Amino acid sequence: VKKSNAKKSGDVVGGVPRSWALKANRLARELEHYKEESIRLDGENERLTKESNRLQAEHKSHLDDLAYLENQMTSLKKENLRLKKELEDTATVSMRKFLSSAQQAISLSPADEADEQESMGEETVRSGAESEGERERQTLRL
Repeated sequence: VKKSNAKKSGDVVGGVPRSWALKANRLARELEHYKEESIRLDGENERLTKESNRLQAEHKSHLDDLAYLENQMTSLKKENLRLKKELEDTATVSMRKFLSSAQQAISLSPADEADEQESMGEETVRSGAESEGERERQTLRL
């Protein structure tokens, strides 16, 4: 019987069974670990919340930029179409004027053509004479 009491007295510390004291110490360490983990996770959550808010603001800004650029592109396409049409209209008017003047040149009377050829011939003779006179002057200078 004494053996049994000795064994029991070794199992009791401060009036509390030793297994309970060990379990309490283990639970206290676990509690401390989970408190630290909770504090770490709170900090991580706060950091991620700030990052999420920043990314959401950046995303909204990109959406606004996208909408602005889409509007700009639509306006530029409309302006481009307007300018193409204006260019086409101007080219058509210019081509009509050119063709009209070409038709007038083609429909010249034969007398007009002879007058034109004579005046062209006179200019050729004049320019030839001028160049001969110029050559003679240069020769004399030497």
